Amino acid sequence: MKTFLALSTLIAGVLLLTGCGKEEMIKPRESNPASSRLTGTTNLLVTMTTGSDDLRGGNRAYISLVLTDGRSTGEQVLSTGMVSHSTSDIRVSVPGAVTLDQIRSIRVRHDGSPRAGYPFDSYDNWDLKFIRVRIADAYFVATNLLYNSNTDSQVGTLVTRFTGSSRLLIRPIRAIGTEPDFIIQSFYNTPSGLTVVIKNQGPGSGKVTRVTASSFGRSMVHYASLTLAPNQTGTVRLSTTFFGSVACTITGVDAYGRPEVVTAINKRTLTL
Repeated sequence: MKTFLALSTLIAGVLLLTGCGKEEMIKPRESNPASSRLTGTTNLLVTMTTGSDDLRGGNRAYISLVLTDGRSTGEQVLSTGMVSHSTSDIRVSVPGAVTLDQIRSIRVRHDGSPRAGYPFDSYDNWDLKFIRVRIADAYFVATNLLYNSNTDSQVGTLVTRFTGSSRLLIRPIRAIGTEPDFIIQSFYNTPSGLTVVIKNQGPGSGKVTRVTASSFGRSMVHYASLTLAPNQTGTVRLSTTFFGSVACTITGVDAYGRPEVVTAINKRTLTL
């Protein structure tokens, strides 16, 4: 009897310590507690174009938003298949209501794993040639542009090629901390050459190190050293003029010499 009473006392103590003595269940750990604190949804309008390698039917692409405080929204399906060289306009509501100034990056994830029931499937590669993401209102009318790969100086022929070893695309759209964010406000010809007007809209200082201009197969690279504080504007002058459809891109570093993180508006095309 003494042994039974001692055992009962021990069990009661364990139940009290674990909370079960109060009839509380221990909840499983959430996989993403940061996103769980966000409520509501954010409507997005997404336009995507594939390259030569399609998004195989049955495989999925997902989108989510990374916030400036490190949290992220939940993922939502973007597409379950796109043929090569095709364009899709997609309405999507990501879990978590956020405002424009809360968004740090857009994130696209490709799940190209072999499909169940297809024994000869290998991992699906996918060429993403173009993507534009806009915030929309409750009626899916666009209100703000988040990202356009055509104005990203880091994008070449493809935005990215998704493979088995590269499944994630993250493109920062807002500078944080001590990061600069250089944008091309305008450019124009003068008698002595092309003048490019550049603004640092980021919270940190930095330096523009290179300006490139191109038109009709003709291009010029100008190595610059233009230091800009937050919200400061400056100019870089190239030694030649350009006419027709002219594309300019800029490259910069932060105050510590590290490459600029946000490059989403570092490319602009104008007709001169």
